[in-house]
Amino acid sequence: MGREAVAAPPAMTFLLDAAGGVSRRELLAHAAHCAAEIPSGTKVFVATSSVRGTLTAVLATMYAGSRPVLVGQRGSPVEPGAVVLDDELRAGPLQLPRLPQGPELTSSGTSGSAHRHRHGVPTPRMLAQHLAVPRALPRRPSRLGVAVPPTSSHGWAALMAAWWLGVGLLDLHRLPPANARKLLSDSGTDAITGIPDQLPGLLVAGVRMAISGSDRLAPETSRVLSEQVELVNVYGATEAGPIAVATPADLRRVPGCVGRPAPGVILRIVGGVLEVRTPVGRGRTFRTDRAHLEQGLLVIDGRADGRPTRRGELPDVERTEAVVRALAGVTAVHSQWADGRWTLHVQATAVGIPDLRRWLIARAGIRDTPDEIEIAP
Repeated sequence: MGREAVAAPPAMTFLLDAAGGVSRRELLAHAAHCAAEIPSGTKVFVATSSVRGTLTAVLATMYAGSRPVLVGQRGSPVEPGAVVLDDELRAGPLQLPRLPQGPELTSSGTSGSAHRHRHGVPTPRMLAQHLAVPRALPRRPSRLGVAVPPTSSHGWAALMAAWWLGVGLLDLHRLPPANARKLLSDSGTDAITGIPDQLPGLLVAGVRMAISGSDRLAPETSRVLSEQVELVNVYGATEAGPIAVATPADLRRVPGCVGRPAPGVILRIVGGVLEVRTPVGRGRTFRTDRAHLEQGLLVIDGRADGRPTRRGELPDVERTEAVVRALAGVTAVHSQWADGRWTLHVQATAVGIPDLRRWLIARAGIRDTPDEIEIAP
């Protein structure tokens, strides 16, 4: 009697999004297929906005023997020989416009430093630092809803943690609030991660845990969230990695705090400003935000440099103003901030661009484009 072929078990759905579900096996197969379009040994800018596109693009780049650089929709300086992968996973020469030079951007969640993130093989101490976040979770979620850009440090850390821990993902980024809530309810997702302002609107029935990051968690928002779900607050920076993590118990004691340092992280408060050294930062010292200790827990008071943040991101206001100021007919430009919204006031005799905001998005990226643009003679 011959041996009968045994069918492979159905692949578990790893990622859910508005387009449906996909398993890790299917993501890997698609990435291997896309890798044929990517030149080996090149730098690949991953200019994606979806979790599906980001994971596939990074995996395809690694299959091709090239190095991925996560830039999302914000744009990046043009480099000779680089290629770009967008959400359609089309590989081609990088053709992002060169903007006027401005201050080098650092992490949106901290004042950080001017250093770029260094790539390399992670050491055991770096891995221990990153594991501080999953270890702070009160329980292992079955599926994590991600509301932040997947190419941000916050989003990418969530994707990688879910991939290695076998936790399902739900892509909520850029979905209208009503669509996001419906997808959360229909999928049975029990945990979400996003910036503080996003989280209250995503607390549908079934969500039991929320992970806040990328922006300062206000004490009142912390209290409201802690009454409804188990809340974790993560404080970190692109160049330094996760710096401190607050557990649900920490946040009940000191609402809005960022808790205790991650393993291997050394903290000092000098003149009211936090200085950190981390394994991910390879021993360098970063001056980050204004901070203080309360009941032995770290509390962030605001950015040390006073630069405004918006929805967890740090827009390059000076560079955007310079782009608009250089347009023909523009005589003056200034920015105004109110309740986290950025309005750009433009004084001009004439602007030969019908939709200046859309024009800016195409050139500077959504992060560096104002919420509103007011033009007056």
